[in-house]
Amino acid sequence: MTGPLAAMLALLLLSTFGYWTFRRIGEDRQRERSAHDLMLWEAKERAEVTLHSIGDGVITTDTQGRITDVNPVAESMLGSARSDILGQSAGDTRL
Repeated sequence: MTGPLAAMLALLLLSTFGYWTFRRIGEDRQRERSAHDLMLWEAKERAEVTLHSIGDGVITTDTQGRITDVNPVAESMLGSARSDILGQSAGDTRL
């Protein structure tokens, strides 16, 4: 009886140790992800402040050529509201 009992106890200890190890790893990864998300958000905010502070007209697009952002100077040069410009194709002659 001691053999099976010892094996069950060893299995219980190993599974408990494994549980706590994987839990700690998951918590560490969550902290890293949160830190990276914060760094990404801060970089995006800096880019937006820079974009909207530039004295030249700036239009940004995605890889398909759709307008994702315009600064106030570009908005006034195009004579359209930002909300009307976003999502349009940069090659659209109406712009």
